[in-house]
Amino acid sequence: MADVFRHGFCFTTMLMRTAAIRAGGPFDESWREITDLWLFCRLSLAGDVGYIDRRLVDYRVHDTSISIPMYRANSLFRRQMQAVGECFAWPEAVALGAAAWRSRAEREVARNAIEILHVSRADGYGRYLSNLAEIVRAVPGVLLRPASWARIAFGLLPLPAIRALARLRGRRSAVPAANQARQGTT
Repeated sequence: MADVFRHGFCFTTMLMRTAAIRAGGPFDESWREITDLWLFCRLSLAGDVGYIDRRLVDYRVHDTSISIPMYRANSLFRRQMQAVGECFAWPEAVALGAAAWRSRAEREVARNAIEILHVSRADGYGRYLSNLAEIVRAVPGVLLRPASWARIAFGLLPLPAIRALARLRGRRSAVPAANQARQGTT
């Protein structure tokens, strides 16, 4: 279940049996904007979940994406941390011994929040630093990862530099996908 919080996924790319969805019970609407996360957590409790470690889809995040305001306000981080607390306390999760994986899930949520932290720079350095402080207070161990420091430094760059680097990264990541398509491996 901790991997649910590690691997990004698009709800629309999931393939599952109807019986597995029904076994999870009715959707918990209190999870609002992260109901897909609730479903994936429930499915992971119901049985093994397969994961193809190969990019089969591109998910584009842009300035008008629904999730951008949540990233900028750090509300997605808070909501996912709350979700970790809830799902690892479910009786089924406790019975399976999943509580042992809770701290790993929290680290993954913090890692993901650091990865997208630069988005909050659109609201200024104050917002950026406030969001960073909130993440570090909740999960101090996130600073033990060298990649976290690189992402933090990236977020401190001037906005035009962040945008230019993001565009460059987008072009670079599109090249392997185009090569796979030409080779018939997508």
